[in-house]
Amino acid sequence: MDNNIPSGSSLSSQLIKNNSPKLDSPPIFHSKKNLLDSTITKIASTNIRTLNKYKFIGLIDAMKDHNINIYGLSETNCSERQAKIWQHQLGVRSYFDYSQLGGQRPRRRLQIEALHKYIDDTISDAQARDIEVIIMGDFNINYRKYLMAFVNNKWQFSLFCTLECRRLLDTIPIFNDNDEEMYTYTPADSNK
Repeated sequence: MDNNIPSGSSLSSQLIKNNSPKLDSPPIFHSKKNLLDSTITKIASTNIRTLNKYKFIGLIDAMKDHNINIYGLSETNCSERQAKIWQHQLGVRSYFDYSQLGGQRPRRRLQIEALHKYIDDTISDAQARDIEVIIMGDFNINYRKYLMAFVNNKWQFSLFCTLECRRLLDTIPIFNDNDEEMYTYTPADSNK
C-alpha cells in the first residue's frame, strides 16, 4: 500500500498540511457551524428512497434551515408528471434525470466498473484544468468496511482508492459524529 495515500481520518489533515488541491486558498472548515455560517455554495446529497410530498417539503425546509444551494437526490422513484406538479405547487426549480429507467441493463459489475472509470476520467480531466470537483451520489459502498478490510483492493472499493489517490475527502464526518446513526429512509406512513 502506498504510504502517500492518506487514510480517511488523516485525509482532511493532509489536505491542510499539503495545501492540496491548489485552489484560490479556499477556507478550511473545522466545524459544522463554520461551514454553515460561510458564504460558499453549499451542496448536499441524500438517497431519498422514494420521494413523497412530505419528504419533498422536509428537504425544502432543510435547504432553508442550512442555507443549502443545491440538493442532489438519488432513488427518488418519482414520475416526471409528479415532479412537475410538486415544483409548481411548492415553487421550486428542480431537474430530474430519468436516464436510468427502462431498457436492458448491463451486468452489475460491468456497470459499476464503467461508472468508476467515468468518475476517474472526469476527475482527471477536471484536476488537469484546475476545476474543483464535487462528487455526489449513492454508490452503495461503505467507507468504514473499506478502512477495516484486511485486503481493500477488491473491485467494489476501487472508487475509494481513486478518491484517496486524488486527495478528495468525504464530508460526512463534518456533519455527523456517528454515521451509523444516519437514517436515509423514512416510510411514507410514519406508523410503519
